[in-house]
Amino acid sequence: MPASTPKDPQDVAPGLKSRIAADSTEATLHDVAPGSGSGSSPVSARADMDVVASSGSSPADARTEADAAAQNEAQPPALSRRHFVWGAAGAAVMLGLGAAARYAFADEPLLRPPGGQDEAHLLSACIKCNRCISVCPTSAIAVAGLESGLANARTPRMDYRPAERSRFSSSALREGTASQHSHDEGIAILTQAKGSNYCNFCGLCIANCPTGALQPFDAAAQWIGLAVVFPDNCLAFEREGGCRKCVDYCPFSAITLDEHSRPVVDATLCNGCGVCENICPTYSYRTKSGIDSRRGINVEIQAKGRPQ
Repeated sequence: MPASTPKDPQDVAPGLKSRIAADSTEATLHDVAPGSGSGSSPVSARADMDVVASSGSSPADARTEADAAAQNEAQPPALSRRHFVWGAAGAAVMLGLGAAARYAFADEPLLRPPGGQDEAHLLSACIKCNRCISVCPTSAIAVAGLESGLANARTPRMDYRPAERSRFSSSALREGTASQHSHDEGIAILTQAKGSNYCNFCGLCIANCPTGALQPFDAAAQWIGLAVVFPDNCLAFEREGGCRKCVDYCPFSAITLDEHSRPVVDATLCNGCGVCENICPTYSYRTKSGIDSRRGINVEIQAKGRPQ
């Protein structure tokens, strides 16, 4: 038989050549995905390579982008201008509500004009016309402000704090010469006195009240309030004989001195005319400001009636 002629190597085993190329591709895939030994198949590794190739980045770049995304998610969102404005507006509203509640629910007791000691009756009958304020000859009645509460706002209250040049004065009373006066004599002293911001019990506020919010008042048996001495503010408690103005100027002789020359108030004689608070020199000798604005002696509201 004739000898066979050798063929071209490219034509000898085309099937074998295809098999060698497939084996080379699988080996490359195993090298690219080193974790395939833990359970990854050549198909999945090839898919990973296809994804990386389609994104145009390397596996290291993909890991960097993933880390950056995780870091951005961990950071809190930045405060925008809109969030800041809404937060500030909410804080302002809360502060406003707090102030409104303070005024709405304020229950500051007020010293009322003669005949207005029944608080419930006064608040229910008073129409806030201010006639009692306008007719008071000594300007002892003032209007309550919003700081006293919404219910008390614009209702009448007593004010025994005059300007320095408008203090109570009377030719019938002399400092250092206290004397005894009856009730009628005290009323006469108040009627003839000068100055402002004390009550002389003229009755004009009651007569001009259109609704009866201020009821009839007897200064001999009732009181606007009781004069109360505050030792922390009274000059007589700093040193013996330091001050005795309230004793000398009381028209009804309701204040005397004890064995230490300190003022003592007789509740059966005091009707709350306010002369003692009016002439108290505490503000002249000291600087008082802030929470404690009381003088050495102040007319205070009393829950009970005047003792007889």
